[in-house]
Amino acid sequence: MVNYDPFAIDGDPIDQAEQGERLGPNQYQDKHSEQFAELVRQFKRAICDAYMRTRHYSVTETSYILNPTPIQGYPAIPVVLNPIEVSRPAADGSGGGILLSGQAPQHPNTYAAVFSRLCARIDLALEGHYSLPTYADVSAVRSTTIDWAKKLVGDSNQNPDSLPSWIETAKNKLSDSNSQTLTRVANDMLGGLKPAISILAEASFACVSLINLNAHATNVLRSETRSAISAAIAACDNITAQRTKCALNFTITLLKVADKAKDIMKGDLGATADVLGQIRDWLTVDSVESPLNAFVYTDENIIVEFENAIAKIDENFRLAEEAIQKAYIAISDTLSERYGSGDLTIDDQADYASYRTQILSVDHEMLEQVYNGDLLEIVSHLNNIKEDTYRSNYTAAFARWHSLGVSPSGPSNSFYSVVEGIRLSVQRLSESCEGIAAGLQRFDSEMKSTETDSADNIRKITDAMQGTTKTIPEFA
Repeated sequence: MVNYDPFAIDGDPIDQAEQGERLGPNQYQDKHSEQFAELVRQFKRAICDAYMRTRHYSVTETSYILNPTPIQGYPAIPVVLNPIEVSRPAADGSGGGILLSGQAPQHPNTYAAVFSRLCARIDLALEGHYSLPTYADVSAVRSTTIDWAKKLVGDSNQNPDSLPSWIETAKNKLSDSNSQTLTRVANDMLGGLKPAISILAEASFACVSLINLNAHATNVLRSETRSAISAAIAACDNITAQRTKCALNFTITLLKVADKAKDIMKGDLGATADVLGQIRDWLTVDSVESPLNAFVYTDENIIVEFENAIAKIDENFRLAEEAIQKAYIAISDTLSERYGSGDLTIDDQADYASYRTQILSVDHEMLEQVYNGDLLEIVSHLNNIKEDTYRSNYTAAFARWHSLGVSPSGPSNSFYSVVEGIRLSVQRLSESCEGIAAGLQRFDSEMKSTETDSADNIRKITDAMQGTTKTIPEFA
C-alpha cells in the first residue's frame, strides 16, 4: 500500500509518466491516445494469431497455414490434401480470415466472422478508453482554480497588494480614530472578513486537492488500461509461439479515499497564515494494489481474463470518483455549517447596547478614504474573485465516455456546487462591504454637522449593511 499525496502536483510517478512531452503553454503531447490505438491494433492481430494457433495453424507474415495429415486410401493409395491457407489480419488488426487456398473445413468465411467477433469484444471492453482526459485538460482547470483560490488567502504576506492588504488598511484607519462607532466597524464588521475569506480559501484549496486526485485516478485508468492490453498481447504471443499455457498478470490499483472536511474550515488565525498547512491532512489516499493473475491456455482464456481486468480497472475508477464526489459534498456540508454559524458572513451583527455619547471631531479625509477608496477596493477584489470562479471548467477537463466513472464529466456537478457556495459567499461579503461604505458615508455626513457619536450611529451603519446584503448562499 502506497500513500498518494493530493497536494504534490505531478509528484507521483504515474502522473509524471502520463504528463507527456510539453509542446507549449498548456500544450502536451498525449501519449495515451497514440499508444492506446497502436496497442489495440496489435492486440486484435495477436488474438487472431492465438486463435488460429490453438487450431494448429502455423503463422506467417500474411497468412495462416494448416498442413493436413495425409489420409491413406484403399487399397493403400495415399490421398493428397492441399494445405489450407487463410489470410492473416493486417498490421492494424483489420481484415483477415479469408480462405486463400485448400478446402475449408467449414464455411469459407467462418474465420473472418470469428475474427470480427474477437475484435468486437476487444472494442466493447475498451469502449471509451481511447479518449480520456489529458494533462493539458486537467492543468487548465487546476491552474485556474489555484489562481482565484490564492486571492482568498487572508495573509497579506502571501497575498500582497490585494484583498487582505485592503482589509488591513481600512481596519487600521478606523481603529486609529477616537470614535467608538468606527472602532466597532473595524473590529466587529471588517474584523470578520479575513476569517471568512480564509475559510473560503481552505474550501477552494480542498477542491484543488480533489482536482489533483481526480486527475491521478484518470492517469491510473489510462496507465493500467494500456498495461492490460500489453499483458494480453504478450500472452497471445506466447501461445502463438509455444502453444503452451502461460501466466497472464494484470496490475490493478484501488484508490482508497477518506476525507475529514469537518476538521477544516474553522476560521482560526492559523488558517489565515497557512491555508495549505491547515488542510494538509483533510484528505488521505491509499493506493492498494490488487493484481489479477491467471493461467491461460487459449485465445478465449485470454480475452475473458482481459475483459475481467478492464471491468475491474473501470470499477476502481468509478469507486475513486464516487469517493471524490462524496468529498466535494462534505466540503459543501461543512461550508453550510460555517455559514449557519455566521463564520462566512459579517452582516449578522448583534444588537449594540448603548454606549456613552461622545462629542468629537472625526478625520473626515481619512473616513472618506475608507468608504470611497479602501472599501470599494475590497468590493472590487471580491467581485473579481467571484467572476474568476466561473473560469474553472471541470466539465471540459474531465470529459469522457459516459460509461466511465460517475458521469461523462466526472463529479463535476459536486465541484460546481462547492464553487457556487464559495461564489455566493464572496458575493454576500461584497454586498456587506458596499453597505458598510454607504453607512460610513452617511455617518461622515452627519458627523460634519453634529460631531456627536453614539450607539445610534453603529445601528444605522448596521442597517445600511444589512439593507444591501441580499445574497443567500446555497450549499448542495
